[in-house]
Amino acid sequence: MTTRLHTRKISALSFSVLVAAASLATLAFSSSKAHSGCSHAQGRLFNAVAGEGPGRMIGTIAGDYWIDSFDGILNPEGTPVTFLWNTSHVEGKRGTLNFSEFAAVDFTEQQGPNGAVLLLATGGTGKWENASGHITLSGFFHTDESTGEWDYEGEVCVP
Repeated sequence: MTTRLHTRKISALSFSVLVAAASLATLAFSSSKAHSGCSHAQGRLFNAVAGEGPGRMIGTIAGDYWIDSFDGILNPEGTPVTFLWNTSHVEGKRGTLNFSEFAAVDFTEQQGPNGAVLLLATGGTGKWENASGHITLSGFFHTDESTGEWDYEGEVCVP
């Protein structure tokens, strides 16, 4: 009983942290002006599948999108939403952009789970060296066909 209560407290705390991070990112997008050294980023991500090759990112950030690792998963009791966190990167013609990702995905509909992802830029190479900022993705993924589309929008900063 104590272990179950402790697990619920950890789940509730983790959920609260993810919601707070998503809320802060959403508030940041309400500003119409980019910060100094920062630029607005938007576009689309297609067919990102861990272990099955790269997805394709088009728009402001363009290139092959790779999921590098799955670092955690949380399935709070009583909710259909699964929370995941991992690392990824986009390899483009002018450099590589690295991310830490935090996702909330509804897997109750196995034919096409919907979700939202917060990507935090964590540096890179070339054009993206020492990059920071955040991108949000929203979209779907059809697990039966390994196809999906995610719109993205946010801000990427380079010194």
